[in-house]
Amino acid sequence: MSKARIAALLLIALGLAGCTSGPPAGKAAQVRVEERSSPSRSTSPPSMTAAEKVRVMEVLDLLDRADQAFKAKRLTSPQGNNALGYYQQVLQIIPGYQEAEQGIERIAERYLHWAEAAIAEGRIGAARNYLAKSRQINPDSTELKRVQQRLKSAKPVVVSTPPSSTPEPPDTIVEPADVDPQSARVAGSDNRYIQLQPQALKSRSPAMKALLAQLADRIQAEQARVIIEAPSDPQGRWIYQQLNQRHEEYRIRANLRLASKPAIRLLPR
Repeated sequence: MSKARIAALLLIALGLAGCTSGPPAGKAAQVRVEERSSPSRSTSPPSMTAAEKVRVMEVLDLLDRADQAFKAKRLTSPQGNNALGYYQQVLQIIPGYQEAEQGIERIAERYLHWAEAAIAEGRIGAARNYLAKSRQINPDSTELKRVQQRLKSAKPVVVSTPPSSTPEPPDTIVEPADVDPQSARVAGSDNRYIQLQPQALKSRSPAMKALLAQLADRIQAEQARVIIEAPSDPQGRWIYQQLNQRHEEYRIRANLRLASKPAIRLLPR
């Protein structure tokens, strides 16, 4: 927590309490919190009542929670633990507080950014969802209207791959319908161990990217834990990156193991 943020909140608290030495409440609420403070200027906080100290500490805690939620992509969910909710609580305590208002604007902008990324990837349903969330937060945004126009002309991207020419090994290999045969195989009767084709992984083929997107959907739906097995650290990190960029609001947590055969293991929660 920066000294500038604390000093601003101290002034606001005193302003809301009607302190004549501080700025009026309306003006104080517009104090812009700068993360950098001048080293040559020392500020000694004015005296505060116990109630004012509690209010300041509550706001500081809410702003910290909002920052953490934003970084963790918990923008509007889950309920009771998201950035939007924390910023709104700050505004209930200090109406018009600029840092909270700017935080809410950042959330709307982040949804627009995600919507544009989804449009570019042909994920039309996801784009509509992100636009709807941005509209709920800032319906008058001109940027929102621009992205909405772009969505109208967007088309879903369909990844098509030729059938595999590689014969299947006997007995222990099963091909599920939703897995591209050129990219992965599911070993045995347990479809929670997905073997990745080394060449498709090495070339980072469109088929491999499509498969990892499908697996990301499944991981999110099952809330599964993930173990990534890869021959090298760069390959393992690329797999992790592909899984995580599928859903902007959901972060997949995975452990990486070095192994000769690339694979993904899904573990129940």
